[in-house]
Amino acid sequence: MKSVDLFAGAGGLSCGLKQSGFSPILANELVPQYAETYQINQQNTQMIVGDVRQVCEINIKKLLGAKAGEIDLVAGGPPCQGFSINAPIRSLDDERNHLFKDFLRVVASLKPKAVLIENVPGIISLGKGTVVKQIYAELDALGYKVGHRILFAGHYGVPQMRFRTVFIAIKKHKGEISFPEPRFSAKAVANFTGAKE
Repeated sequence: MKSVDLFAGAGGLSCGLKQSGFSPILANELVPQYAETYQINQQNTQMIVGDVRQVCEINIKKLLGAKAGEIDLVAGGPPCQGFSINAPIRSLDDERNHLFKDFLRVVASLKPKAVLIENVPGIISLGKGTVVKQIYAELDALGYKVGHRILFAGHYGVPQMRFRTVFIAIKKHKGEISFPEPRFSAKAVANFTGAKE
């Protein structure tokens, strides 16, 4: 299964996807040092170093040698600093809070079979849910069914006290969305509204 990783960082998400059977064929990262680390870990993945808004402007299908619908997954975690409840100022005016739109522009171009977006829980409450509604609306308009959950890393054997919002979208005719059931009884106190232990 072929995947594209946007906002790839040093490659943690691509590493997990590879363990799950995906082959990351293209990645994008803004910070050159992170991109260099990514390339050391994923030597067969084509890396585009630069702003994701520039990625949207290139003919990404031609670059990949793929037609619309041939990529299995577009995944990524748009910058979360502006969504985080720990941010000094949380505002829809923060430019970083709109980078998910560029992520969705790549999705619109490639029309993958599935989409994965990972972010902090604060994305849900920002703007009284405006960002979440827009993600759902845009993916729905592109022909996807969408679901999201706040997942706790400790429930899945990851030695971290992190909660993350995970959006999954699949083509409407491809079946149902399911999220993994917790495998461990790890506990944490959440510091965001609406979270359960």
